[in-house]
Amino acid sequence: MKKLLLISVIISLSFSRAFSQINLVPNFSFEEYYYACPVYPGDFLPLNWNAYKSPDYFNACDDSLFYVSVPYNAAGYQYANTGFAYSGLYARASTNTFTNYREIIGCKLIDTLIIGTKYYVSFYASLAEYSNCASNKLGALFTTTPVDFNVWPIPLTNFSQIYTQSVMTDSVNWVIVTGEFYADSSYTYLYIGNLYDNLHTDSILFDTTTYILFNTCPDSLCCAYYYIDDVCVSTDSLTCNPLVSINDINKLNNINIFPNPVADIINVNVNNPQIKLIYYNLFDIYGRTVKQGNIENNGNINISDYKEGIYVLQIKINNITINKKIIIYKP
Repeated sequence: MKKLLLISVIISLSFSRAFSQINLVPNFSFEEYYYACPVYPGDFLPLNWNAYKSPDYFNACDDSLFYVSVPYNAAGYQYANTGFAYSGLYARASTNTFTNYREIIGCKLIDTLIIGTKYYVSFYASLAEYSNCASNKLGALFTTTPVDFNVWPIPLTNFSQIYTQSVMTDSVNWVIVTGEFYADSSYTYLYIGNLYDNLHTDSILFDTTTYILFNTCPDSLCCAYYYIDDVCVSTDSLTCNPLVSINDINKLNNINIFPNPVADIINVNVNNPQIKLIYYNLFDIYGRTVKQGNIENNGNINISDYKEGIYVLQIKINNITINKKIIIYKP
């Protein structure tokens, strides 16, 4: 009888653990789309997701290599954090007509949140290069009923359960936005975007001569556009906040790739004597491999034969992969 009870407890704990690891966000990395590959900005087609105002969908299946492709598109240059696709939206924008313009994406969760249960939330964001400013308050809002954000004015309640306090300025890397909360209602719907008006949003305006995405924003006003990938909601912290080992963090923090911009020689220096060999791939702006190979630690890569432009240098060390944006410039 005791053995049967023990087996029952083990099965129950295992089932509970497995259930807790479920990501409640459908099509969380936007890989699946409805009926066709996106072609133009505004073709928001990821399966199980809805568009509010005019967010965009980027996928490597677009062979135009400009509008909504990955990694090169009309918003900038960025590989997907996972897979080959991601979404994009204005977290803050002002035009001559709209002073609190926002773009929001939303979905119905796989299961309704349980009142009193702790949930972990995360998604990755990267500032698009063709933004002329950056903002904070990008976050996640949970609701019990659908919200129509396509109306004007947009119902900005200056509230979301999860949001960024700091202004997100990184246009090279994917930055994780993460948080946790206890469900106080039976939430069924999730929305990603900035649900705060301009008065409650901090921003940093860059050079106003910067090209503005799709030419929709006056140069003197803030237009912050972000790529979004890998959205997660779970009762398991490791599901939405995957841990990186201390050794891996040390490797990431001790890699020096210089100079940048570069004319002819890229130096790669890993401050770890245990690392002997470094594998690399060099991609052009269209995602094509133009050079690959391996070098010894503290080695270099000759790129003197390549034209000026934006490239991505991918470094692989054991189970760690790092993508570094490289600008080749020949004065």
